[in-house]
Amino acid sequence: MTGDVDPAPIEPDAARRAAESTEAPPRVHDLVDVKLLDALGASGCPLCRIRSDSSARYLDGLLWEGVNDLAVREDLDAARGYCPAHCRALASADAVAGGGMTGPATLYAAMLRVRLPEIRAAATATGRSAAKVLARAARPTGCPVGRAVDGAVSGAAARLAELVADPAWACRIAAAPFCLDDLLVTWAAATSRAGLRPGWAEVAQAQVARIERLREELLGFAHNSSYDRRHRITAAQRAAPRLAARLLGGEPSGGKGAR
Repeated sequence: MTGDVDPAPIEPDAARRAAESTEAPPRVHDLVDVKLLDALGASGCPLCRIRSDSSARYLDGLLWEGVNDLAVREDLDAARGYCPAHCRALASADAVAGGGMTGPATLYAAMLRVRLPEIRAAATATGRSAAKVLARAARPTGCPVGRAVDGAVSGAAARLAELVADPAWACRIAAAPFCLDDLLVTWAAATSRAGLRPGWAEVAQAQVARIERLREELLGFAHNSSYDRRHRITAAQRAAPRLAARLLGGEPSGGKGAR
């Protein structure tokens, strides 16, 4: 790792493409499988991709059809609004669509109609009840977008856990650069009281080996970062911090903080 030779880094996406070139294409059974195969073939964590796509579809549908829908508004009232990440994403989605911000303005006003009484109560509370009233106002929303996205990700993880029994699918899943959170979500879906689903043990070993290699590259990068050893930093070591950020934090467009 710390020699003078600077080999080209084997990044997760390159490993995935190599796997795709040597294995028979997986069989798809429905549209869900098609979307999963697309996510596995795209750059980065496949479940982050599912999360991002699901959020975008929900917000697009909301802006085009749901702003004045009674059921949507009742759900929004019951949830007390969207989470901060999806409030921001709502404005961004409207800007991309050229909507003029009428939809977001309407929904933001609806959220504040619910939240303002909580804030007013906190502003006037005194004595022993003040902390309790403030905690009630500060509790997280039950973001409807987050619920929908979490459902899509859970469904995708469950389907991947089923598909891993097919060697062609298992090859793609083993080579996919899952972020750590989503790897564990999929791992849990592949685990039951009866044990691991067929094929998952090999996938788990490949994923653990990927993370072990990354840690070694991080250690090598840190070791070689002193001024007298910087010439020894390899391309793989230089890429390691960026890959570790994706492993531990998810993909930038994955909406990991959107709940």
